[in-house]
Amino acid sequence: MLRHWKRTILFCMVGIARGGDGLAADPISSPQPKFALLVGVAKYQNLGASEQLDGSRNDVEAIRELLLSSRFGFQPDDVVTLVDESATGAAIRKGLSDLTKRVRDLPPNSRPAQVLVHFSGHGSQVPDQPEGDPLCDEADGLDETIVPYDADKQGGLQDLRDDELFAFAEEVCAGGRTRLWLVLDCCHSGTGARGATKVRKLDRGLAASVPALGGRKINERRLAAGAVVLSACRAQEVEPEYQQGKEHFGLLTRFVLQVLNETRTLSTLSYELLRDEIVSRYRVDPSVAQPPLPQLEGTGSLLRDTVLGCGVDADRKPYWEVMASGTDRSVALLKAGAFHGITVGSQFELYDQPAKIVAKPAEAERENGSTAWLSVKAVEGATATVDLFRWENGRRTEALLPAGFKGGFAIERHHEHGAFGLRLRVTRAKSANKDGPGLGPDSPDLPPLILETLTTANRPEESRWLQWATGDQPCDYLLRIDGNVAALFPATGRPKLEIDTSSPLEKSNVPASLRGGWGPFSLEVPEEAGPALQQTLRQICRARNLIRLSEARRSTDQASPITIELLAVTVDESGAIAKTGPWPVEEGGLVVRKGGRYAYRIANAEASQKPWYITVLAVDADLGIDQVLPYQEAAGGEVSGEQRLDPGQSRITDAFECDGSFGDRLTIILATREPNSYYMLSQPNLPKTRGEDNLGGKGASLDTLLLEQTYFKTRGDKRMKPRRLYDESWTAGTVSFRASP
Repeated sequence: MLRHWKRTILFCMVGIARGGDGLAADPISSPQPKFALLVGVAKYQNLGASEQLDGSRNDVEAIRELLLSSRFGFQPDDVVTLVDESATGAAIRKGLSDLTKRVRDLPPNSRPAQVLVHFSGHGSQVPDQPEGDPLCDEADGLDETIVPYDADKQGGLQDLRDDELFAFAEEVCAGGRTRLWLVLDCCHSGTGARGATKVRKLDRGLAASVPALGGRKINERRLAAGAVVLSACRAQEVEPEYQQGKEHFGLLTRFVLQVLNETRTLSTLSYELLRDEIVSRYRVDPSVAQPPLPQLEGTGSLLRDTVLGCGVDADRKPYWEVMASGTDRSVALLKAGAFHGITVGSQFELYDQPAKIVAKPAEAERENGSTAWLSVKAVEGATATVDLFRWENGRRTEALLPAGFKGGFAIERHHEHGAFGLRLRVTRAKSANKDGPGLGPDSPDLPPLILETLTTANRPEESRWLQWATGDQPCDYLLRIDGNVAALFPATGRPKLEIDTSSPLEKSNVPASLRGGWGPFSLEVPEEAGPALQQTLRQICRARNLIRLSEARRSTDQASPITIELLAVTVDESGAIAKTGPWPVEEGGLVVRKGGRYAYRIANAEASQKPWYITVLAVDADLGIDQVLPYQEAAGGEVSGEQRLDPGQSRITDAFECDGSFGDRLTIILATREPNSYYMLSQPNLPKTRGEDNLGGKGASLDTLLLEQTYFKTRGDKRMKPRRLYDESWTAGTVSFRASP
């Protein structure tokens, strides 16, 4: 809490020029050639069953489909795939060599093109070259590698070292003829807490065997000019796979796909914005509670270039295509799904021609030539199933597709924030690194205490916020049982375990399979474990939904007038702030170490209009929610701190000191046009193995959302015909940092 003072995926996008018949090409009028080498390894020849992966083939297929779409314009003959046994070390090297040769053979005035090299599989480490070797470039004595199909468990010549990737980038970018994009969705050396999906790191146990290398002379290597690198996580984090329905994907790839599909104006999406949008989508997704932080490297000008060099021809219209779904005319198929940000409950208006579409719902008082309205009832990766209906006097009535319907076009009228419940899988640990199957209510292996606790968690007056995920159904959180002890984990695990070495180790008797989880819950003490588990699940759901609501709104409200900034501060003897400055960026983000003092600056950029009323809440790594502004020393105590923020005004909060709950933190600002009492959402930290009041927003729609998603109060069937896509009565902003010991 706050102390108050007053798998591996390699995306390699290479811009090269392409020759055709040997004649000099006009660099302006000739089409831009595009090539791709897609490599996915899920099944490894020499590794054990627990080290095989699930999502690499899906990554390759999804990326290929994206590239072949009209927005990106790759041709089928120009996309080469290597999967599993065909993805040997030699085959991958040959693929890279072939790309380099194509660059060398291009006419000098050829137009730059895009080449994608995508590797999906394990990352690992091998010993670096000895001191004095030109390739000795690692201070820790370990080279990072990507792991091909035929790699040995202990490493060998099959692995592709980062040295080889550097060399490839230098060769391809030589002469300024290329723009190279490397995306490493991988982990090599991190230590995290395992969730319900696999981690894309082949652990060879080398870190502990490499001696301290202080004073080692290394040759620092620079990224080739013209290259941009997007890697999945920081050096000491792990990268999990992601489960969507029955399918698995690499976490980074899954959300790269979503951002590139969902973004309407790719001509404005830079590499910097892409990374930021991936992080935002992580926070909105309920099963990605504490994701790794993607890293971005390259020169400033390149990072501000549009992704893949996309121009306005890659921008899409603000509508989606609709087609019939079999013979049932009461349903249809929307040609967009989870990869495009579609959510269950969202509403669309269907037209037979794009020219008839009325852009703003507030202007569509009548049907205006629309065919029907659509309500999303099920979402897959690239499609969504929708029900048809019409609005009659503010009420929904059933509708059918016209006879002989050939297709239509749908524009979103209301965006639903998504399901707010918590999907929980229960499993027994078989070992420190492996779980048994998901247990259902009827499973003989399920402890009676867990059955009673979970089946009584949903109170009669509440919506069904806790949902049991049985078998291999996707989940948001995992309750892992080992012996008579249990702990909770995010489905994608925790990317890094922060350890405060200055504190004595606690709960050392907790089984290794449960380290890093929330708990522990002793099944031998049912009178304590049951209520504690229910309360912990409620706190998790509340904090996660608060994060999702604020981040979803921040992402869609790009022009929000309310901003929040992290400041480094010094304080005087009384604890008052004496000096402030921007917090410096490191490790691709903001890092506040133990003892660091900080504050927040909140500003209203509007020049006129009504004032905003703000609440600032800080969610720490253990999902505790602290009041920042206004501040309340204890429940029921005096509230201090002005909420009103007039146009053009800014305010700096009191100072705080980082002294615990190490890991990723997110600070949220909620702003409404009327005074609010959202500071009441604060809650204590969850334990870790190592009464309801009116929110006071005078009926604001944010009140309704927070009651639904943090107090689990259902709204009922009262929604009227939407007049705007997103509500304008509230806005949100966020700032994140890592608290480190």
